[in-house]
Amino acid sequence: AYAEAGAAGISVLTDGPSFGGSLADLQRAATGCDLPLLRKDFIVDPLQIAEARIAGAHWVLLIVAVLDGRRLDECLAAVDRVGAGALVEVHDVAEARRAVEAGAECIGVNNRDLRTLTTDISTFARIRSAVSDPVVWVAESGIHDVADARTLVGEGADSILVGEEFMRSPDPGARCAEFVAVVSEAGSARG
Repeated sequence: AYAEAGAAGISVLTDGPSFGGSLADLQRAATGCDLPLLRKDFIVDPLQIAEARIAGAHWVLLIVAVLDGRRLDECLAAVDRVGAGALVEVHDVAEARRAVEAGAECIGVNNRDLRTLTTDISTFARIRSAVSDPVVWVAESGIHDVADARTLVGEGADSILVGEEFMRSPDPGARCAEFVAVVSEAGSARG
């Protein structure tokens, strides 16, 4: 349904302890869909990146807040070795600058504060406006309606990552199509 709706890719939760996901979920998605797949998990070891590729992931999520500088560098090197992509997630300006220095080409700004778990979509604009490096910018978390999506694209998001909003919808594919249309329209208007 997401592919038919025009989604650019699919994020698959594989973390078991916190979210009830597994690599088997990723493998099932890989056999049922031709879209690029993102392994969404707490990656802390380069071995998990190879594991993700074998299971069918094209991309992995690397969270700067859980990777010290050396480990982030090791994980980005592993991403290159296995021919994958990395969505490098940040929560503040310092993390975004660290991601750019490490060579990240795709940065996801998580609008959720990891300490309080509250979301504030203005986080994206604060971080994006402070870091002007030419990377792909993805807005994550707290995107509840097409107005949020339109705002974030207008503030410089090249893409958005939406999960919970679609999963709560009675028709996730149709809801995804609404967001795809708005993001495409807003991106075209931005130039």
